[in-house]
Amino acid sequence: MIFCGVLVGALLIVFGATRDSGGEKTDLDEGTTKYSSEELESYTDSIEAKLKEHLEKIGGVSDVSVIVTIEGTNEAVYATDGSNKDYVIVKDSSGNESALMLMEINANVRGIAVVCNYENNELLKQKIIEMLSSLFNIGANRISVMSSC
Repeated sequence: MIFCGVLVGALLIVFGATRDSGGEKTDLDEGTTKYSSEELESYTDSIEAKLKEHLEKIGGVSDVSVIVTIEGTNEAVYATDGSNKDYVIVKDSSGNESALMLMEINANVRGIAVVCNYENNELLKQKIIEMLSSLFNIGANRISVMSSC
């Protein structure tokens, strides 16, 4: 049973996917869809809110404001049956049908600007930059931390 599940999953990946655009998303390539600007803005807002929350937990940091810029877009890849490019549809336990998503690719963070009170502690400022660089795999030159006074 497990072998069959793995085999079906592998076949789905091999055959690729397409999706009929539902108005909110637009087709890029076969099986890949790009999220709308509203969904992308929501994604960015979510990252900013999480960063603000975590930065405010650091001792000596207060009055945090965060802006994140991104490049690219979030994309979703869906499975098809391979022959006529119809989506593979799955039903959940409630009988609801949906296309089978193989993977979701998130947009990349391009830069981060943080304005906060870090008590003019340059070591703390450097630690914030290092943390953000590690979290998003971007260089320190793409991160700006400024004092709010």
